[in-house]
Amino acid sequence: PLTGNVTGSTPLGHPIVSTSAGVISLATKTVLPTDTRITFQIVGNPILPPAPKGAAGQMLATIHGTKSWPELTEALQTLSDINPAVAQQVINSVIPGANAQLTTNVLFFLAALRGGDLRGWLGEGPTSILQRAKPNLVARLTDNFSQIARVSEEPLAGEWRATAVPFLNGSEIEQIYLYTQRHKREDDPDKDKADARFVVDVTLTKLGRLQLDGFLHQERKHFDLIFRSETPLPGTMPEDIRTIFINSGEITGMQGGISFQAAPPNFVELFPAENTDKNVGLIV
Repeated sequence: PLTGNVTGSTPLGHPIVSTSAGVISLATKTVLPTDTRITFQIVGNPILPPAPKGAAGQMLATIHGTKSWPELTEALQTLSDINPAVAQQVINSVIPGANAQLTTNVLFFLAALRGGDLRGWLGEGPTSILQRAKPNLVARLTDNFSQIARVSEEPLAGEWRATAVPFLNGSEIEQIYLYTQRHKREDDPDKDKADARFVVDVTLTKLGRLQLDGFLHQERKHFDLIFRSETPLPGTMPEDIRTIFINSGEITGMQGGISFQAAPPNFVELFPAENTDKNVGLIV
């Protein structure tokens, strides 16, 4: 058995339990008073994926060891307890989530990683509040942030680069993974004009596994996308997605096309299946 005490709840009301094995967020909105003691029954040993080779690979394996970010969840809860308005501002304008700010907040997080400054991401005010209330938590968050930044700078197999990105999935903070690969043409030394390949791979509750496979020709402003799914998308969803793609191209000036594949989807497997947690979204 593993025992722990309730130390609070997530911004969305899920109890947070502190145990000797780490912090656990319970997927229930049942209100549990602080210091409630809970016993868990361990039914088997955890199965962790083998670590990729190299220092960057070892750090990546550590990040992949969990899809949660308990320190960030605790930080949001602390802010919510002290200043709910500030906590809500961080959730809306800093943490990536399934809303209109998703792209903006992901890009903001990536820019902050390049700067290597946690305060530059969370903001001076929220970080100062956390520093006064829980300096040890800020130290752990800073270490998390630095580790993610180091991994994102180290090339992995095939020159892919990996970044763990926090994501508010509607119930708790999870981590999705951003992998990027650039293809620079030998006749063009300008790395900013390099072509880019990406794959978005995520498993959803209702639609199952989805994969977006794209190639961006930046200089020619050409973008091609393949949308793969385990089964054909329901109803008007394919046409709705196609309309979004066309409208986005008109706004950005990009040309290109989108196609759909299903049954069989012909998924691109960039990493061995045993190294991939299919419950965690992968952005490649």
